Amino acid sequence: MNWTIKKSKEFYLVAVAILMAFSCGSNNSSSNDPVITGTINNGAGNQIILELLLPTKIQTVDSAIIGENGSFSFNNVVIEEIGFYRIKQDDQNFITLIISPDDNTVVNSDWNMGYGDYTVEGSPDSK
Repeated sequence: MNWTIKKSKEFYLVAVAILMAFSCGSNNSSSNDPVITGTINNGAGNQIILELLLPTKIQTVDSAIIGENGSFSFNNVVIEEIGFYRIKQDDQNFITLIISPDDNTVVNSDWNMGYGDYTVEGSPDSK
């Protein structure tokens, strides 16, 4: 085999391997970037839970403590594909969301989630 052809093939194989490695990186959400944030009025100090709703089970994804000003963020979340999620106070008080990988969802609610008015921004499917 000609030396030039052999080196060209090796170059292309290495280039393809490098491109594949970079393209397999995670989406825009890393484990330190909050993808779901918001405010829960009258809930300071309480815990809320983020759950993924699957066909056969409900999977806990993350939890957060609501801050003194009502703010919260789920920081350990990587959304790999569109799915149904819920932010839960308890089994009767929750907000259901549809979240996609590129969404930066902001939820504003009162502590009695799901019973009063709430808003969702940054997630067109949840709106």
